[in-house]
Amino acid sequence: GWSTLWALVIALMPGMLLATERDLSDPLAIASILAGFLLWRSGRRWSAALAMTVAVLTREVMMLAVVALAAEAGIQAWRARGVSGAWRRTASRAWPVILVPSAVFAIWQAYISARYGGPVGGAGISLPLVNLIQELKGSFQTYPPLGAWDLVYVLLILAAAVAALLSLRQRVTITTPGACALA
Repeated sequence: GWSTLWALVIALMPGMLLATERDLSDPLAIASILAGFLLWRSGRRWSAALAMTVAVLTREVMMLAVVALAAEAGIQAWRARGVSGAWRRTASRAWPVILVPSAVFAIWQAYISARYGGPVGGAGISLPLVNLIQELKGSFQTYPPLGAWDLVYVLLILAAAVAALLSLRQRVTITTPGACALA
């Protein structure tokens, strides 16, 4: 029921503009995950599973959206625990959308690890926000005026994450954990 103009908000995000100029993996991943969410909400679980599989193969971070969808299915099942057969209905509806992208992602990661002798790319595992703090320090030391923009941009990202987390206090739908995962 939302206006189609809201699509401009996604298309004009700085991260989307930059990604579109350099390569198309981020826009493809976001379009695929949004299509997966919409297909899930309309009850087309196999189409949703396909869209989400494309998303997780395009960008690994999209697995967070699959986890968010699994959390929503779990919450729905828990809320309906008093209704006979609710768990079974929720599981039969959700399993392709959760397991197919997860299995394909796991197989792909195993292949990459076997082919190249370990994980490829990325910064490795570290404590949360450590790299972010180091990048901000470097920005202020190397490019002071741009460092201020970097700080404003990070604060906007953190504000979006806080807003998404606060939305969890409302009734949980795929939109709220999805917003948290993407923020």
